[in-house]
Amino acid sequence: MVALAVLAVLAQGACTDEGGPTVATAGGTPSASPATDSVSKELQFVDCMRREGITDMPDPVPGDTSGRSAVRYALDVMGKGSDDTFQTALDVCVTLLPPAPAAEPPTAEKLDAYAQFAQCMRDNGVPEFPDSGPNGEPRYFFIAPGGNASAPVERVTNVDGTVVLNIDDPLIRAAFEGCQSKLPASG
Repeated sequence: MVALAVLAVLAQGACTDEGGPTVATAGGTPSASPATDSVSKELQFVDCMRREGITDMPDPVPGDTSGRSAVRYALDVMGKGSDDTFQTALDVCVTLLPPAPAAEPPTAEKLDAYAQFAQCMRDNGVPEFPDSGPNGEPRYFFIAPGGNASAPVERVTNVDGTVVLNIDDPLIRAAFEGCQSKLPASG
């Protein structure tokens, strides 16, 4: 199957006009002109990642024109998210990826679920818990400082309008455990 994917990518890269500018293939040389379509940008990204030491960086997934299939596969299937070498290479090459698609706005049901979760947290002893933003974006995050925290972490802290909650606090943990079923299902 991998061989078919490689052949598909190579065949796609070979389909250029003789007189026109060429684009990078996953194993080829970057072109003089920057890529403008998502697949060409992704091929340049894959080539960059390999030059940066990620020799097992996968080729783009055939048929996926998002321009992000290789990085999604490396993170989701290969588990590269915690690989320091991968992260360093990603920092170098990420500008070659096409922009991420705009997030779809949450449904009315999801917005209602976020509001119910926030109200539940307030009703269960965390009066500082904020409502989500108008598009469902959280205005809070939970931290678990653990035993190696260099400074004590407050139970609830407001940092530039975002509420930071210490999940190790028994009241906050109990409220979260009691309310998490109100959160919308992901996906």
